[in-house]
Amino acid sequence: MNNFTGKRGSYEEDGFQVIHTLLDEEQLTTIEQEVEAVARQEKSRFKEGDFFLAQDTDIVQQIEHLQKYSPYFRNLAISHRGIRDLVENIFSDHAVCDNVSYMAKPPRVGAVVPWHQDNAYYFLTPDNALTVWIALDDSTIKNGCLRIVPQSHKEGVIEHGPTGVRGISYGITKAVDSKSEVAIELNRGDASLHHCNLFHSSHPNTSDRPRRGLVMFFHAERCRIDHETMEKYQQIRGKMIDNQ
Repeated sequence: MNNFTGKRGSYEEDGFQVIHTLLDEEQLTTIEQEVEAVARQEKSRFKEGDFFLAQDTDIVQQIEHLQKYSPYFRNLAISHRGIRDLVENIFSDHAVCDNVSYMAKPPRVGAVVPWHQDNAYYFLTPDNALTVWIALDDSTIKNGCLRIVPQSHKEGVIEHGPTGVRGISYGITKAVDSKSEVAIELNRGDASLHHCNLFHSSHPNTSDRPRRGLVMFFHAERCRIDHETMEKYQQIRGKMIDNQ
């Protein structure tokens, strides 16, 4: 395994890019406060599959679709020109934000995230879509940083199947060569961008420090949804939720 600490990567060639100090401390603190406000809401408000606690704890592990539960997150993708300009420059098109989510790996608790491709969940064509992963904590190998396979986005979406993992119900079925993966270590406030077809995963948090991230998924305005494939996934996802 390699380590891309301090390297930017090439989005077009490698399928990812690292942006240092995308957000400042004041912006990060506001995001943390807004996440906490959403987490305090009555749990009955959350749509099934949008809110997860870390197993056997009361620690919030994942909140999907924050924009549905908070005006702040609804406006974040529009109001932060640094993020929007960055994404639209890659797309050469207007950017649409589909999802803002909070992902956490508590100390000694965080679980494995299986290898997957984001477009296996979104079904967009053409595949002009990406994820912006913003570090709310220093993200390191020990606390379960993002791992990717450079250039794997060039393979298109490959076969996925049920994983049995809460929050990531659908994963790549073939074995991924560990020698080809790289770890993306980030400082608090840094961000990584990755193509919607890039293979990515993360390991458990074996440290005494949390690893939290704000995750934003964008697609180009010209993209359309493959509804047939989406319906197949929703059937699988429904069975996964029923079995949790």
